[in-house]
Amino acid sequence: MCHCSQCRRAQGSAYATNSPIRASQFRFVTGQELVKEFEFTAGKKRAFCWECGSRIYSRLDSKPDALRLRIGSLTTPIEAKPSYHIYANSAAEWYEFTDGLPRYAELEYSPLV
Repeated sequence: MCHCSQCRRAQGSAYATNSPIRASQFRFVTGQELVKEFEFTAGKKRAFCWECGSRIYSRLDSKPDALRLRIGSLTTPIEAKPSYHIYANSAAEWYEFTDGLPRYAELEYSPLV
């Protein structure tokens, strides 16, 4: 769960729940033609649904095989549970950490990104 100010603004919430995934193992079942990417900052793209506005993933040009999937955009059951908080020092002042998960000041660990 990312607490950086960019993710908080993008999600309109206390944090964004993301998962790093390999781009080569990701595919759309339907609706790919509705997904549009825009360059948020140089080298960083965000993808969203043109029809409903949902954010789907973000990706870095410097890491072409990695996506940061927005877990809230999935419609299928998710068995995995959150693992850690990143940018915890940037958390909204009103958010309370109560889940006991590890907290990191930055993106200190990620298998892909």
